[in-house]
Amino acid sequence: MFQFKSPSQLDSKSNNKWLIDRLLPESSTCLVAGDPKTRKSWLAGELLVSIATGTDCFGTYPVLKQGSVMMIQGEDSEAIIKDRLETIARVRGASLKGLDNVSIVAGQNFALDNSDHFDALRRQVMAERPLLIIMDPLVRLIPNTAEGSTSRMSKILTKLRHLQRDSGTSIMLVHHNKASKSKNAADNIRGTSDLRSWYDAAYFLTKPSNLVTSIS
Repeated sequence: MFQFKSPSQLDSKSNNKWLIDRLLPESSTCLVAGDPKTRKSWLAGELLVSIATGTDCFGTYPVLKQGSVMMIQGEDSEAIIKDRLETIARVRGASLKGLDNVSIVAGQNFALDNSDHFDALRRQVMAERPLLIIMDPLVRLIPNTAEGSTSRMSKILTKLRHLQRDSGTSIMLVHHNKASKSKNAADNIRGTSDLRSWYDAAYFLTKPSNLVTSIS
């Protein structure tokens, strides 16, 4: 049930805090979006390793709060994920043993639009209170829902927002751009427009032609 409060009864905790200074807000909803091969999963991995190890993100942005991270990966194999995280950790002088506070679900057909799956996720998140949950990519985690379905996507995004607020965890969705392009990066997000009003922070990745490599 809802409850009315007077101004003096309102929560005084500030939301203007950072997990990673100037880069990733604490207790927020976040979106990573871009075309294929723009390193979306690598960015997510960099954020994950930084928070888990407490080391500067990209060697520049200090981690202000170190702790546990969850990742739900709906596309890449365990071997690819392991290799990616091992590479990112090695650059900062760490190893996979330093990521014992990271929990990963991969290749297990997890679905955000499955009530039983979501309820199980919610129970684990409320019990563990990770600092960040990464869900990559969104389209593979909603097998029974069309990205453009406003009503169904709204329900999923609302449940994620409630989970974020109740747990204090930051939730990050990795998502794809649509084929048609706009000068406004937010307009390039594929699927329902509800996504553009859902996130607190967004990272729009591009692919400069002079920096493209064959690495995926």
